[in-house]
Amino acid sequence: MALRVEAHRALAETFDSAADADRRAWHLATISAGPDEHVAAMLADSAERVRARGGFAAMAAACERAATLSPDPEHRGRRLLAAADAGRLDDAGDQAARAADFITDPVALARVASVRATVADEQHRPRSAHRILTDAGLAADGNPGTAGYLLFRAVDSAIVAGDLAFVHETAERTAQRPEGRRALALARMATGFGSEASDEIADGVRALRELIDITEREVGALKLRETALVPSWYWALGDDVGGLELADRLVQHCREQGAIGVLPLALCALSRFESSVGRQYDALGRLTEADATRHFPVHQRRRPATPHRWMLYEPHRGTHQRRAGATSRR
Repeated sequence: MALRVEAHRALAETFDSAADADRRAWHLATISAGPDEHVAAMLADSAERVRARGGFAAMAAACERAATLSPDPEHRGRRLLAAADAGRLDDAGDQAARAADFITDPVALARVASVRATVADEQHRPRSAHRILTDAGLAADGNPGTAGYLLFRAVDSAIVAGDLAFVHETAERTAQRPEGRRALALARMATGFGSEASDEIADGVRALRELIDITEREVGALKLRETALVPSWYWALGDDVGGLELADRLVQHCREQGAIGVLPLALCALSRFESSVGRQYDALGRLTEADATRHFPVHQRRRPATPHRWMLYEPHRGTHQRRAGATSRR
C-alpha cells in the first residue's frame, strides 16, 4: 500500500504542466485519505474541463470524488449535484438526494428538485415528478423565476401522466401566486382540451393563445426545455405550418447549443408536423435520430415519448379554426 501511495505521488509530481492537470488531480485524489479542499478543487476544475470536451461520465466521476474530499458541506452538496446532473440515470437520483442533505441555497435546491424530477420522468414516473416539482416550486418563494419554472414543469408532468386531477390540484395551489401565471394558463389549457363542455374548450383555447403570447414575449428568459413544449400547442391549434416552422427552428437551435437531451423532443415534434403535411420519409428520419439520442446524461435528457400531451389536444385539435369557419359561412 505504501508503495502504491508513493507511486501515485511520484506520478502527480511528474504531471506538473497545465496540459496534465487532470492526471495530476486524479493521482492526488487517489491517495487522499480524508477531506482535502485543495485536491477537491483541482478535481472540480478538471470536471469543468472534461465537460467542455463532452466527457460527461468522466465529469460525473470527478465531481463525485471531489464531493467526497470536500470538507465544506455546501461545496460537497454542490459537487454531488453536479455529479447527478452529468452522470448516469441509475446514479443520479441517489446523488441528488445526498446533495439535498448538504445544500441550503434555495436556487441550488431547486436544481436538486429538477434533477430528481427528470430522473422520475425518465423512469416513467410522471406523478412522482409532479409532486417533486410542485413542492419545490411552492417552496421557492424567494426566487419567482425559479418557482415559475418548477410549477410550469409540474403541470406539464401531470399532463404527461394523463392525470387532470393533478393538473387541477396544481392550478388551485398556484392560482394566487404571480410566478404561477404560466403554470395556471397551462392548467387551464389542459382542462379545456380535456373537456367536452364548450365553455371550457373555449377557455382552453384562450389559455393556449395566452401561453403562446407569453412565450413569444419571454423567449429569451425561457429555458430551452420549456420552449420545446410549444410545438404541441401549435398542434392543438391545428396550425401545422406554424408548428412545422417552429419545430424546425427548435431543432436547429438544439444543434447549435449542443442541447442533445432536448433535441429528441424537438425531433419528435418536427416528425409529427412533417408527417401531417405529407413528408413521411423525413418524419421517419427524425424519429430514427431521436431514438439514437436516448443514452445521454441526466441534464441533457427529456423523454421524447410524451403521448398524453399530444393525445389530450387531439379531440379538439383545430376546434377554433372550424368554429371560425362556421361563423364566416353564416
